[in-house]
Amino acid sequence: MKKLIPILILFLIGCSSVQDIDVDIQTQSQQEEAKQRPDYIIYFDSNCCDIMGINKNNFFEIQKTRTDIKKNNIKEVTIIGYASIPGNEVYNKKLSHERALCVCTMLRENTKVNCAIIGAGETDEFGSYRKNRRVEIYFK
Repeated sequence: MKKLIPILILFLIGCSSVQDIDVDIQTQSQQEEAKQRPDYIIYFDSNCCDIMGINKNNFFEIQKTRTDIKKNNIKEVTIIGYASIPGNEVYNKKLSHERALCVCTMLRENTKVNCAIIGAGETDEFGSYRKNRRVEIYFK
């Protein structure tokens, strides 16, 4: 019954075709997908896992993340580190974990946020080495 109410409302306010309903459903699906996207992404230089290896443009992202954590009183974050494919798989797994740990350490400098850290290892998700050397931050 709850699913029928929005459809009835659409018809009452002038929805004239099934195509209009499909567009609305697709939009809801996109909104659900967006909830699973990271709140922030921090990129690293090649073969780096410390503060010096964070892409220079991302220091602002770290500060923005800290501000959001304080402003929204975020208590927990999940941080997932990744590495690009070149290199040894075991090394890349460790590197991805160390990247996540580095970001957690920087976020905790001025906040009391708890971090769940995951080193996901190698990925070729974006098809670009630069974009695959990243850490994703998810607010809980």
